[in-house]
Amino acid sequence: MKRFLMLSGLALVDFVLVCFVLASLAAIVNPNNTASPLMILSCVGFLLFVGALFNLVVWRRYRSAPARRIPARVVAPKPSPPKRALAPKPVRSLPSTHHTSKEKTAPTMNAMPPVSTTTERFVQVFPATERTKPSGVSISISYETRDTRFFQDARKFRNKEESSAELVPFFQYWPTYDSMNAAQKRWYFYWRAQVRHSNFLPTDLSYIFVHVYEVLNLIEFADPLQATARLKVLRDAYVQMYPKLDNYLPEWGGDLLAIKTNLARAFEWWQPFVWQGALKSQQVVNVLIERQVQAGKEAELPHALWMQLTNYRPRNKFYAQHNQDGRLDRAYAQAIQVANEYTRRKKNQSVLELFTSAKPQRVQKYVFTSALIGYDYPQVIDLGVCRNYFGNSQLADHLAMVCKYAENILRKQLKFSGRLSGIELDAELAQMLDAAFAPRIEPLKPIRITLDATRVANLHKESEQIGALLETNGDETPASALKPLYSDVAEVRQLVRELDDAHRRVIFGIYHKQFSTLEDLTRALAPDALLPNSALERINERALTLLGDRLIYLEDESRLLLAEDFVDELDVVLQEPIPDSSSVADDSFEKLAARVTPVEISLLEAFVARGALRENEIDALTRPHHVMGNVALDALNEKAADALGHPPFYLENEQWLVEADDLSALREYFKLGAQPNANSET
Repeated sequence: MKRFLMLSGLALVDFVLVCFVLASLAAIVNPNNTASPLMILSCVGFLLFVGALFNLVVWRRYRSAPARRIPARVVAPKPSPPKRALAPKPVRSLPSTHHTSKEKTAPTMNAMPPVSTTTERFVQVFPATERTKPSGVSISISYETRDTRFFQDARKFRNKEESSAELVPFFQYWPTYDSMNAAQKRWYFYWRAQVRHSNFLPTDLSYIFVHVYEVLNLIEFADPLQATARLKVLRDAYVQMYPKLDNYLPEWGGDLLAIKTNLARAFEWWQPFVWQGALKSQQVVNVLIERQVQAGKEAELPHALWMQLTNYRPRNKFYAQHNQDGRLDRAYAQAIQVANEYTRRKKNQSVLELFTSAKPQRVQKYVFTSALIGYDYPQVIDLGVCRNYFGNSQLADHLAMVCKYAENILRKQLKFSGRLSGIELDAELAQMLDAAFAPRIEPLKPIRITLDATRVANLHKESEQIGALLETNGDETPASALKPLYSDVAEVRQLVRELDDAHRRVIFGIYHKQFSTLEDLTRALAPDALLPNSALERINERALTLLGDRLIYLEDESRLLLAEDFVDELDVVLQEPIPDSSSVADDSFEKLAARVTPVEISLLEAFVARGALRENEIDALTRPHHVMGNVALDALNEKAADALGHPPFYLENEQWLVEADDLSALREYFKLGAQPNANSET
């Protein structure tokens, strides 16, 4: 049956190929055909080659397939005189094919059962032909991926160390040994030897990732517990210099433990990072919160984790001014606990349970995302069942309103003029929050004051002299009338310029009071075939990322309001010319300019002036800022890659250069008089 199926499949494939060849030849001679005859012939030739290869493989399998066993009827010999009785001839078996010593003792399909010398009706026989090994071409295909190549190289370089070397800059996405030159390899093996002795020298981020890949592949340590211990040491040593390590190492360490040990150890590893806010894997966070909720310990969740569950990321002027000692962070945590107690008392549920589905869902997680792993592992692991807390919009909105209400109480107490918008809470919950943040008035002790008349007279005279010096004309604006600091101008400008014309008109219309209700907005967006709720969601989604809060709110489900914290910035930004499509490159550089730090500004100015910088020149520029040159350049290159879509700075012949197109655009940008904001935060 197997040989019949082989021949049938071969005939079917050959028939299809012949039909395709005939159709292709007909297409070539067809005068209405628009395709290139050369292209058609190339395709025909390729298919004929594939067909020939397929025929060869099937034919070899057909020749090597076991022969069909034919049942033979054995007729008992005719009775004869006893003296002439003949014993039936045993059927001789053919020479068997070669087997290994292990295969000789095991029964196989081709093994022949012993031939009976009795008068059984049927016995198994083989055709009397000797099998020979078919001649032909043997084809084997093997390939090597980047991951397996790294795994082999890591095993080869496991014990290689250098006694001394100089730091050579190294910037590479998914770095491997192949992406290093000889000098970079010398530094890497020297740096790695120092790490093994707990001496964590300053180095480039790409070197760190190569060692991380070694650890994840269990080359550095065969024990996964020791491997994750090394990951934690690396993270603690370099996370201040490279915060983006927290995007990978906490998650990868748990992935390694989940695959090589068990899920319990993985969650033991993940939990401290989630509590610190360093791990933001939605699946892991949801499972850990579910465990706290089931244990009735949601009140023990840390403040950093609660704030991740909200839609509020405070970065406004009030927060920057009054959270120096963590006062506002403690207020947010206290407000959330008050809201949780209120929900427990009213609904007999935690605030987390109230706003999420009561039916848990099974959660799976992809492992080793963006890592180089050379061994086989499951792509997905099962984490269990839980509810969706992280990213739940209803829960996020409610917690955001609780935090904003608490912040408004403090703003009123500290006599800060602006108020946060978009707050709708139950009256009873609002009363509980008012009571929780009510100022505590302690009775004042009587104070006895003794005045020095001579000193009072001298102070009065001095104040009159100073007042005369500070007198101004009546038409000048008093200091008390000055606008507050525009701390979010760069972010608001970026938001307005990233939006398209239709969404930008929404902000303009609300700001200029051209429409104030949802019905007005619906009529205004009708020519653009854009739904008002979709437009508001698009604007607020981007505002949450850039500003930490929504820009537009709906009050009473219909009235449109701008967030009061950003009105001052809109006063400035909306007076600026609207960028058109010809200024896309300038917008990219403006986005970069809004994010760079003073040390990165000095590097940009030097590149604009000189076009290329040596490493000692970069170090000289960054030394006054107490920053390593390669660290500052890596940070600048990453920000530029985010703004422009590619890293513009590259190393060649011991010099850092700028891509020609980017250099000319940078020079043009600076020539226009636009300067990066030296006061912008990292």
